[in-house]
Amino acid sequence: MRESLTRAELLAAGATAFVAGSVHFWPGGDTRAAAPPSAPGTVPDDDLAYVRLLIAFELLAIDFYGNALRSRRLDQRTSADVRAALANEHAHYAFLAGTIVAAGATPLRAADIDFTYPKDAFYTAASVMQLALELETVGLGAYLGAAGVVVTPALQSTLVRISANEAQHQSTFARLDRKPAFEGAFPQQLTIEEASAALGTYTS
Repeated sequence: MRESLTRAELLAAGATAFVAGSVHFWPGGDTRAAAPPSAPGTVPDDDLAYVRLLIAFELLAIDFYGNALRSRRLDQRTSADVRAALANEHAHYAFLAGTIVAAGATPLRAADIDFTYPKDAFYTAASVMQLALELETVGLGAYLGAAGVVVTPALQSTLVRISANEAQHQSTFARLDRKPAFEGAFPQQLTIEEASAALGTYTS
């Protein structure tokens, strides 16, 4: 019995699976909402601590992108990218908040946080993109750090997917900030303490 398939056989198998409905391609990504772990008590406290931290990042990102759009400093193409990122962050927040609710607790909301930005953050398109890149770098590091340590399978899987999305944001805004779109083969992970300290620059 052969231990490998030829390329033609792999392509044929993939086509058969697609026709059978077992493989799905979602243009623009899978737009279905990720379901949070639903059984109370199934997510340990250490995992929930990371979820709470990531909720703070998402609320910061949502507030920042809203301010970026209201600043009217961005051109049409950049505004479209920011709106797409904003929609992504809302979806991330919904998943994370649902995880907290399923655990029997109340998730953090925007009204619970005071957001602080550099005084010139929204003066120019360049300053907006610079801060967008900084925030997305923190967010990606926080998600990668969380995905590496949480033990709840459904949570870990979704955090990995969100990490990929945050990396898309980072790459997009790096280009718009005239920075390299790719930085290193292994993006930096942040511990919960490092991520908390980084977020503390913008939240209180």
